[in-house]
Amino acid sequence: MERELAKCLEFDIADNDHGGLMLGGHFEYEGGGCQGLGYQVDIKFVQMFMEAFGVSRLQDVNGKSCWVTHGENGISKIEPLHKGEGTPFEIDKWPLRKKYLARKR
Repeated sequence: MERELAKCLEFDIADNDHGGLMLGGHFEYEGGGCQGLGYQVDIKFVQMFMEAFGVSRLQDVNGKSCWVTHGENGISKIEPLHKGEGTPFEIDKWPLRKKYLARKR
């Protein structure tokens, strides 16, 4: 696992054509490169994602910087740039993550 400074770009919610909502966007890493994030989500995921940045509107995430922990299995944690600005979001602990990953197989 690697922890990198990143900027959030193009995060938005869209209908996934299967009766669910998708949260998608990408992180541009300070050291170069970028990584997308796309999940079929519930409202709790969206709330926890926004809480990592201390914002009340999803659109306010775009352009913000944060710490992203990622590895072979994707992004596992999103943390605010500075302590006290938000609440770290451990995606691996999102209760529905396993359910949605199981559907992909």
